[in-house]
Formats: sequence, C-alpha cells, structure tokens
Amino acid sequence: MILVGLGFTLILSVALYVTDQWARGYIEEKQHQLFIERLDSIAKSLDRKEELLQNTGLWSAYLVGFQKSAIQQLATEYYNDPDLQCYPFIVNGKNRFVMHPKSEKYDEVFKENLVDRNKDNKGRFGEFSYEYDGKSKWCMYTYFEPWDWHVFYTIPLDVKFAEIHAFRFKLFTVLILPILVVALLLSFAIAWMTRPIQTLTEAAQEMAKGNLNQDINVKRKDEIGILAQSFLVMRNAIRDKISALDSEIADRRQAQGDLAKLNKTLESRVQERTTELEDINDKLGKALAQANLANEAKSAFLANMSHEIRTPMNGVLGMTGIVLESDLDIEQREQLNIVMDSANSLLSIINDILDFSKIEAGKLALDSVDFSLRQIVENITQALEINIGQKDIEMLTSITDDIPDMLIGDPGRLRQVLNNLVGNAVKFTHEGEVLLKIDLESKTQDEVTLHFQIKDTGIGISREKQEGIFSPFEQADNSTTRRFGGTGLGLSISCQLVEMMKGRLELVSEENEGSLFHFTVSFGISKILDHPSDENDCSQLQSENLIIDSTVQSALSGSEHSLKILLVDDNDTNRKLAAVYLTRMGHEFVLAEDGKQAVQAAQAETFDAILMDIQMPQMNGLEATKVIRQNEKETGEHVHIIAMTANAMSGDRQLCLDAGMDDYVSKPIDRSKLEQALKVVGVSSIHS
Repeated sequence: MILVGLGFTLILSVALYVTDQWARGYIEEKQHQLFIERLDSIAKSLDRKEELLQNTGLWSAYLVGFQKSAIQQLATEYYNDPDLQCYPFIVNGKNRFVMHPKSEKYDEVFKENLVDRNKDNKGRFGEFSYEYDGKSKWCMYTYFEPWDWHVFYTIPLDVKFAEIHAFRFKLFTVLILPILVVALLLSFAIAWMTRPIQTLTEAAQEMAKGNLNQDINVKRKDEIGILAQSFLVMRNAIRDKISALDSEIADRRQAQGDLAKLNKTLESRVQERTTELEDINDKLGKALAQANLANEAKSAFLANMSHEIRTPMNGVLGMTGIVLESDLDIEQREQLNIVMDSANSLLSIINDILDFSKIEAGKLALDSVDFSLRQIVENITQALEINIGQKDIEMLTSITDDIPDMLIGDPGRLRQVLNNLVGNAVKFTHEGEVLLKIDLESKTQDEVTLHFQIKDTGIGISREKQEGIFSPFEQADNSTTRRFGGTGLGLSISCQLVEMMKGRLELVSEENEGSLFHFTVSFGISKILDHPSDENDCSQLQSENLIIDSTVQSALSGSEHSLKILLVDDNDTNRKLAAVYLTRMGHEFVLAEDGKQAVQAAQAETFDAILMDIQMPQMNGLEATKVIRQNEKETGEHVHIIAMTANAMSGDRQLCLDAGMDDYVSKPIDRSKLEQALKVVGVSSIHS
C-alpha cells in the first residue's frame, strides 16, 4: 500500500516537474522571441533612417538631425508606458547614453559593463542578467554599426518571470486538488483489492516455511476469489507432489548406494586402463625417440654414403675422361665409353636416391635466381643428341614468343624435371618423335604461368599402371627396369619437385600409343634483359662504349691465365686427378694432404686460390678455412677458397660459404665447372 502511494506520488511529481519545465521553456522562448522582434524592429527603424540619410547625399551634414529624428520616433513608440519597466536604450561608441527614458545619469561603470558585453557581439543578438539599483534585471542587446550605436532592451526579472509564476499557480490550483481527491479514492480501492492478496501472501510465506495446513478465508466471487481457490488447488497439488517426491527420494538414495558401489568398480577399471595407456604412451615415446635417432642415423648414413661413393666416383669419372682424351684405338675407346656411361648411370642413381631422401626428410629447398628458359631447353636437347641419334626419332621443341626469356626461379630443379621427362620420352620411344612444348598460360606484371608438355610416340603406359606411376620405386612393370634400367625414382622426384614449385604433374597415355606428361609452374619475370650470345659478349660491351682491359677480355673469352693454386685433399686419387686438370688448364699448384698443412702453406706462400676438401684428418676443410680467414685479418689479404668436396647433401654448400669459403664445386668434379670457378679467380686477380 505504501509502495503504491509512493509510486503514485513519484509519478505525480515527475509529471508536474516535466509540465513546469515545458511551460517555463515555452514562456521564456515566447518572451525571448518577443524581445528579438522588438530589437529587430528598432534595427529596421534605424536602417530606414540610415537609408534616407544616404539618399540625401549629404551624410555628414544631416547625420545629427537624422539621429535625433530616429530617437524621437523610438521614444514615442516605446516610452508610452508610465512605469517604464521594460524599455530600450542606446549607448554610442563613446559610452554615452544617446537615448534613455530617465533623466538621471547611470554610473559610468554600468555603461562600460553594458558596452563591453556587446563589443564582441557586433551585428548579433546577445543577452545577460545584471543588478541595478537593488533590482535584478534581464537585458538583450545588438549593435547598429552605421552609427556605432549599442541598442539594449531591458526588463526586470520579476516581470520576466511573472507569467511563469502565474502559470505555476494555475497549474497547482487546477491539478493538485483533483489529484488529491483521486488519490484518496484510489487508496481506498487499493486497500479493498489488496487485503485478500495480503492474506494469500501470508499463506504463501507459511507454505514456504513448510506449513501446508494454513487456512485461506477469502469469500469473494471476483477474480481475487478465483485466485484464492486456485491457490488452494495449488497447495493441495504441492502436498501430493511432496509425498511423491519423498517416495522418489527414498528410491534415489537406494540407487545412489548402488551407483557408489559401481563407481568404485569403475574407478578401479579406469585406473587399470590409465596405467595401460601410460605404458603405451611410454612405449610410443621410446619408439618415437628411436625413430628420430634412426632418422638422424639415416641422414648421417646418407651423408657418409654420398661422400664415400662420390669420392671414388670422382676418380673413376675423372680418370676415365682423362684417358678418353688420349690416343686410343677404337676398341679401347669403346670400352672406356662403356665405363664412362656406366659411371654416369651409377652417379645418376646415387643422385636420385639422395634427392628422394632430401625430399622425404623435407630438407630440399628451392632457389630463386635469374635464368634463361631457352638456354635450359637448348642444353637439354644438346645433352640428348647422342641418344636421339642412335634411334629413328626426331626431337622437336616449341617455345611461344610471348614467353620472356629471363625468369626467376630454380633453374636446376626445372632442368632436373625436364631432363627426366624428356629423357624418359627418348628412352621409351623407338621411332616417331618427342615434343617439348612450352606455352604461356597467364601473365601479370611480375609473374608468368607456363604450361609444359612432353609428348612422345613411344610404348605408352596402360591405364591400370598409371595410378602408381608417380609413386617411388615404381615403373610400368618389372620388365621395364630390366630392359631400360632406372630406379623408378625419377618420376616420383619430378612429381614432388613440380608440387614444390606450386604445380601438378599429370599423365595422359595409352599403351603402344605414346604418352603426354604436362604440368604448369609459375615463375617471376626477371628485370635483367636477355643476354647476348657468348661469342658476342665482348663486342656487345664494346659497342656500348665500355673500355675492357685486353687481359680481362682474354680471360672472359676463354684464354688461360696461369694461377698459383694450393690443392688440399687427403685422397691420393683425387689429388692426382685435380693435378691433371690444373696442369691441362695451365695453372701452377702446391699439394697439401690435410687442413693443418693447408694453414701452414697459406702462411708460408701467397696463392691465387685454394681448392679445399672438407672431410680430412687432423683438421677438416671448414676448420682450416676459419683459421686462414682469422690470419687474414692481420695481413689484410684475402685468398679465394673454393670447396671441392664430396659433401653434396642439402645445406653443404651453404655450410661451406658460412665458414668463409668463396665458392663450391661438388665431387665428382665437373671439369667445366672447376674451370669456370677458376676463371672467376683469374679475372679477380687481373683486376687486383
């Protein structure tokens, strides 16, 4: 009841406050607009006088007369009220009253205050409140610029708020009495309505305490009576429900006891299973550790195998090549060519196995360098000329003109894929043709996507054999290996290399009708212009007015420049082979059998270059290089160190460069690559 009264009072208070604020705002806005209109009327009257004055053409002569006329007109219009509580007045630019209804003077402080308030509001309306002669007043003002007059309109605050006070009186007189009567009647009605509800509330509180026998004496036929009857029905239903719940609780307690026994059994089983899982996890951890160790051992084994196989292969290939350059009869040359082919086949198999192991271990990374696509295709076709010449087949190549020659990517891996696919096409084709076709699929400002197709008229591949053709160690059938050779790794490696280059290698083939291998790869477009051919390099440079030293030009064109070289290798065969190469290139050399001898020789003599093996007793090539580079910090010199090693696993080249070496040549030694590396040293020494 009290809450209802308080709520009604609060609502009434809010309504009265909102009404009063609205009325006050409305009245003040109306008065504000009225005074703006009066100031505007004064301003228009002054504007008319000013316009008449300007029309006379004698502004200075008639100014005073027009000002007096304007003041008289305004005084007649606004000073009719004898009380003069609300009136305009004017102060000129010298802070003197031009027009005022009263004769007495106002003090100067007041005038200055009024004028100062209006100085920053020239041409705009403003308002303020002030105290004068013990009375609070409200004033609006504006500025008449032509005559430098400040025009004010003032009114006592009690007059300003008189209308508001009158409205409030009417509001309270008209509304409060009826509201009080309504509130009194409403309180009686609420009391009559809420008394039964109070009874029901008390009964509900007793029910909350657990007393379900509380009597409810409400004898009415209206909605409240219906509510009371419903309350009785609810109470009886609660009694029945509590009885049912008591029975259910007893049953649940019995079930909880059974569940507790079952939980104990289950916990025991879970503990046993947890122990078993922990044992399994422990075994899995040990197995994983063993697998990691096995993988590391495998990598170490592959590295050692690569080194140990490449070292004798270096001797086999190198010495065979040297003997082939000598005078031989036909039978001897044929036999040695067989040895060279067999050795190259063995080296190819070793490279395939190592590449597959690198890919499988995730240690194979792609380079991103500038290269010539057409030069790669030309090198591949030249390398296959001997095999093609032995068969009744024709090798065709097609590169569309809209493909840039200089691209950015990994030329070595692209060459490996094309070599494998084109080589297979030549291998498995007896007559007809082999086509290498390269088309431009798409092109942007910085990138091209090329479509490679290798098509042959060879033996083809049956449909049932195509599914596993890209799997490692797979060929179309077992007789293929016996007939044509190979490890079955080439296509698997090519497929994975293409996928690493964001492409996909696919096959279309019919048995005895040839095969088509095709894939797409994206490359960057090189900013380097296409290079002129080798024989025109020097003339090209000279045509561009570049002055080239004759000795440097000779080195670039292939002429020999004798170098003094320190040859470091612990293997006698490798030393002999390298010595033959260096001798035939016209270079001088000094031999060293390990890293310690290399360091001593580098301190005792000056060399143009050092050919450094890596795996050596006493001190390996990496350690020796670091010692030599440390000694050079004192002398300020720098000798060109080239790694010449059988370490050809992923990362070996970078490992050598990080140790301070300048270049890297892997074994078996490619004589042309070694010669090219030494040419760089020769050009560098000529410049220095």
